[in-house]
Amino acid sequence: MIPRFVLNMAWRETRASWRRLSFLVFSIAVGVAGVTAVRSFGDQLQAAINQEARSLSAADLSVESNRPFDAAARAAVDALAADGALVTPSLSFRAMASAAQGAVRLVDVRGVGPAYPFYGKVETVSGAPFRALLRDDTALVHPSLLLYLNIEVGDTLRIGQARFTITGEILREPDATVALFQLGPRVLLTEAGARATGLVLPTSRVRYGELIKLGPTQRMETVLPALEARLADNLARVRTLDEAQPRVRRFMGQLEDYLSLLGLVALLLGGIGVAGAIRVFIHQKLDTLAILKCLGATSQRVLAIYGLQALLLGLVGSLLGLGLGALVQQMLRRLLADFLPVTVTGWASPAGLAEGLALGLLTTAWFALPPLWRARRTPPARVFRRQVEQPPPWRERWRGLALTTGLSAALLAALVLGQSHSWQMGWIVLAVLGGTLTALVLGALGLVALLQALPRPASFILRQSLSGLYRPGNQTVAVVAALGLGVLLVLTVFLIRTDLLRQVAGMNQAQQPNLYLIDIQPGQQDAVREIAAEFDVTGLKFVPLVRARIRAINGERLNLESIEDDHERRRLSYEYALTYRGQLEPGETVLAGTFERDPAIAGAQVSVAEWWHDAVGYGVGDRVTFEVQGVAIPATITSVRKVDWSGREANFSFVFLPGTLEGAPQIFVTALHIDDTAHRVRFQQLLVGRLPNVSVVDADQIIVLVQAIMNRIASVVQFMALLSVAAGLVILVSTISTTKYQRLRESVLLKTLGATRSMVGRMLTTEYAVLGVLAGAIGAVAAGVLSWGLVTLVFNGSWDLNLPAYLAGIGIAVALIATTGLVSSLDVLLRKPLQVLREE
Repeated sequence: MIPRFVLNMAWRETRASWRRLSFLVFSIAVGVAGVTAVRSFGDQLQAAINQEARSLSAADLSVESNRPFDAAARAAVDALAADGALVTPSLSFRAMASAAQGAVRLVDVRGVGPAYPFYGKVETVSGAPFRALLRDDTALVHPSLLLYLNIEVGDTLRIGQARFTITGEILREPDATVALFQLGPRVLLTEAGARATGLVLPTSRVRYGELIKLGPTQRMETVLPALEARLADNLARVRTLDEAQPRVRRFMGQLEDYLSLLGLVALLLGGIGVAGAIRVFIHQKLDTLAILKCLGATSQRVLAIYGLQALLLGLVGSLLGLGLGALVQQMLRRLLADFLPVTVTGWASPAGLAEGLALGLLTTAWFALPPLWRARRTPPARVFRRQVEQPPPWRERWRGLALTTGLSAALLAALVLGQSHSWQMGWIVLAVLGGTLTALVLGALGLVALLQALPRPASFILRQSLSGLYRPGNQTVAVVAALGLGVLLVLTVFLIRTDLLRQVAGMNQAQQPNLYLIDIQPGQQDAVREIAAEFDVTGLKFVPLVRARIRAINGERLNLESIEDDHERRRLSYEYALTYRGQLEPGETVLAGTFERDPAIAGAQVSVAEWWHDAVGYGVGDRVTFEVQGVAIPATITSVRKVDWSGREANFSFVFLPGTLEGAPQIFVTALHIDDTAHRVRFQQLLVGRLPNVSVVDADQIIVLVQAIMNRIASVVQFMALLSVAAGLVILVSTISTTKYQRLRESVLLKTLGATRSMVGRMLTTEYAVLGVLAGAIGAVAAGVLSWGLVTLVFNGSWDLNLPAYLAGIGIAVALIATTGLVSSLDVLLRKPLQVLREE
């Protein structure tokens, strides 16, 4: 039970000082908004996927394979159909589509059976039932394809050896993959129409599937284990409703984790603002504390009064943050809408609101405790000797700083580790954030100490401006740390995006391929050379490509279900592209073993890429058994290669030495460079006209796609990072507000001694500009270090010193801080000396 006296005093103090303490409310509101928005968006996305899981998979379960079903897989599916299940086939592959006037485009073809879909529906732009529009000689297309090819509904589209009349546009389809991963627009055909293209070949990259709707008497809990048992030794895989859109879940889960961390950073900065606001407020209330103690109030009672006041303000700020978070969540939903196969609706989720409220109150209490704990020791004698009271000794001040830092670190660790789904990733993020914040705080402390140690400038305005950075009650360190972190986050996203896009585009366009030809069948190489020669392209190199899965390692049959690590399980379950050659390519270096046939080893010999060796732990001397079209090929690892993946050459994780794969079913790929865009389009038209099975990937189109994706994701991340900037600006405004009385007195004294309003304005502008330079410079340096680490160590790319970006970041920080500071200090500039002196 809270004593009535404590409640009354807390309310009176809040009512009397609500203007000065309003920035505490705003500090918490910004951080709570970020946390609430991200958690709510994640909850609503998960709910939408769960609600539409049946529609997202179009069936109860599906059996999928990258090659035609063998007898065992066919028998397993037929057994379900005989027991009452409904089954319909599905095919998907990429191919070149061409219009009558010659325009061509890489498309994502989907061929569906007559019963597709069992759940959900295909929505068309016209609203007509898609089954009324789709026949064996017709096609439904994504609206973007009409724009790419400059055609309309009713025109003819050629894919492979078949021609289709476009009868409608697809608005939405069940089990559509997330838009982020599509290289070409969707074209929907019947299964018979897809096979009529002549592109469904044993060596082509085709995804075969059977969609299954369970019968009335069949139960998932009995059907699924039995089906998986029958397919245990088969390359076909079963996907259930719970696994609908696994790439969407994985991608959005990772993005949600990252955005959650940005929200926590904003909340942490809000906590720093709380500590600063409470510290300055308590400093101004020391006389009141002393009087309360003279009247008999104990230290515990004083702590309770102001602690309750802080919690009440934190509650108001948290509630304000919940409302703001709902608005931020709507913006996140709009920014990511194009990536999602489901429609995310609603506002903030109950779990998001509860988490935001709890974290807001926890942060308020956590950061308000240190200054309140020190304030409880205010002696009653301060009433009589406050004019000569000495400041606390340096040991006590450093002890308080250490307490605040320790509490901040503990809260940051708890929040980060609590939000991360992986403890390993949590510790990595914690180390990066902790190191960055430490560097910012130490850098700000060092620069402020340097300003104090330097000789006083001759210029009166500069001298007064610099002294304002270390005046009593200043929050220079907090402002620099907060705004520097904001600059760090925003600038890092920009730098990483710029570096990665530069590498995707290639360092030297004149020497890099920009057209990639895939699915070239054996015997078609000469035809490709003839077409290329018409464009003065010679010396084409055809690289053989054999698709295979890993069947066993060191003689032990691979059991994916027994592998606990999700990343290792995915890497061992991939369908890999193999090749064979007897020499290293540019950009390859042998790290272990030798890239030449060892006569002492019988059978096939293979070289593996360093990433695969590091990921699964197998290397030189281990035996890997691959399965190619049902044939087992055991091979001994004889070398590990370091591969430069940044170039545009065809790189492979597995390279066989000659003598093994030459007779395996295979296709060929090649790459070439054509400068002129019109010639490049004409080349694709001729190639598709003569060799319709060959697909062409235009690197320039991929660059545009990657750039659009990265721009959209970067905009989401930067939007959340701006919350950190907002928190820093709130701290700045709070600092100016809580020290406004001191600034008014200084301004009055200066004006009384002859200083003009212009001189005072220049002093304030210089002070805020120096503060902006400190924050911008430290944030820019930290962004450079972080972007270098991510680009070179995580993405294995090359880092470039983008000096204009760093200067722009510093300039924006200076302009933002100076403008905010001056606007917040207008009262100091405009108040007349006589008015202030009369109030004294």
